Amino acid sequence: MSVLQVRCPGCQAALRVPATAAGSKVRCSQCKKVLAIPARPRAAEAAPIASPASAPASAPPPRQPVTAASDEPFGSFDTADADDPFSASTPYTAASSGFSAASSFQPQRKQHDESATPAASAGRPNWLIAVIVAGAFMMVALVGMTGIGYLAYTRSVDAAVAENQAAKAAANAELSAAAIAEQQTLAEADPLPPSWEAQGARGVTVRMPSTATVREVASPIQGQLVLRVDGTDPDSGAKFWLTEMPVAAGTEIRRDMWLRNLYRYSGATAEERVDVRRSGVAGKRILLARDGEQMDPLLEVFVLPDRMVVASVQPANAKRAEAFFASLTLSAGTVDSTSAAADTDLAKASPRSPPVTAAATQPLTGDEARRYKIYLEYRRYAGANTTRAPLPGVHARDAVDRLLGQVNESQTQAFMVLHGLTDKQLGEIITEGNDKSWATR
Repeated sequence: MSVLQVRCPGCQAALRVPATAAGSKVRCSQCKKVLAIPARPRAAEAAPIASPASAPASAPPPRQPVTAASDEPFGSFDTADADDPFSASTPYTAASSGFSAASSFQPQRKQHDESATPAASAGRPNWLIAVIVAGAFMMVALVGMTGIGYLAYTRSVDAAVAENQAAKAAANAELSAAAIAEQQTLAEADPLPPSWEAQGARGVTVRMPSTATVREVASPIQGQLVLRVDGTDPDSGAKFWLTEMPVAAGTEIRRDMWLRNLYRYSGATAEERVDVRRSGVAGKRILLARDGEQMDPLLEVFVLPDRMVVASVQPANAKRAEAFFASLTLSAGTVDSTSAAADTDLAKASPRSPPVTAAATQPLTGDEARRYKIYLEYRRYAGANTTRAPLPGVHARDAVDRLLGQVNESQTQAFMVLHGLTDKQLGEIITEGNDKSWATR
């Protein structure tokens, strides 16, 4: 690159600047004065750039003396050495590339193997497609075989389950038939005494001792009552029950829990024995077992559309148990407990209940009204609403046991303390209320 040598007019310092700075301004490195660089002559700019081979080197211009007092910036160029490449007299020449343009940028073509024909190269994709199609068919076949195997397995399992259930049902049927035959034999061997009468209501009856009582007590289902007939065998002391528990439509059947509540057997296990059938209605014979107890009751349970019927004997091995169960008659139809027919059946079941006269509906006054109020309050306190059988006895505990079967001594004592009554007074009120049918007023 050519340079220009100029002298600063302020400090007379020699400055060397590139030739490209001609016509511009630079700052002196010594005095910091800005000086203008003269432009190169137009003839020099228009001169063609000659190649080294064709343009001969021009002779350097003659030296001119430089005076110190000259104010021209280019008045004293330093041209002492003509061979200096940075001399101002050296013309600018472009660098030669060293090779011709014709030989440049020639693309180099790669020589391909002409031996590979289009037919040979097309054979590989066809073979790959065939492999893919074959693999897809094999996958479909594998899935199909797996599905067929699964269907065959499930059908075999279903067939085995159905066969097992059929065998179990046949075994249960044989066991039930043998149990029924045995029950009939035992019932015929020890028949019920002629003094035992049909007791019950609402289409369900069973033979019981003539001293049996009918009552309604609180149900395990809130807001309902349970009709119960209970009697005691005077010969063996065994207890017999017939319980009818109303069950509203849509109520979840919780049989085992209800049985434990009805018989106050918390923690007991309902062990199913055999299937039974009474009056064409299918049921279950169940032992309500509790560890360490020798008085576990034996039950026959029948779930009807509107109620659950339970006939029971306690203890389970009581004499005449089979004859008692055999005397049970059921009605699978729905019977309204508020109908006149139900009231008639219930009255028949309690022949000792005196008929309600017109005088009984007259308003009560004086002390009788007070006793009537205590009687109804005690029934509500004990959890019962109505009763239709007289309960003899003047002792409060006996009357409570016969009336409700669920009020214990502490509850009775609490009620008597609340109303300032003695055992005898409460017993007399309960007996009077039963005799006068105060519950049905």
